[in-house]
Amino acid sequence: MKLVMKFGGTSVGESSKINHVASIIRDHALKGNKIVVVVSGMSGVTDGLIEAVEKAGMRDRDSIAPS
Repeated sequence: MKLVMKFGGTSVGESSKINHVASIIRDHALKGNKIVVVVSGMSGVTDGLIEAVEKAGMRDRDSIAPS
């Protein structure tokens, strides 16, 4: 069977949860499945990226400059 698995947000928000996701993927692969895994941003990352883009659009250089 071919499977597409998507994980993101709180399901990859800390190392123990990432390990759990890895075990889910491994278990399905060991059953002979062909797997595509899609991982989106960790919890809070997408919101941070949106905020950075909005500040960049307002030319708020102080907020988006690297420290």
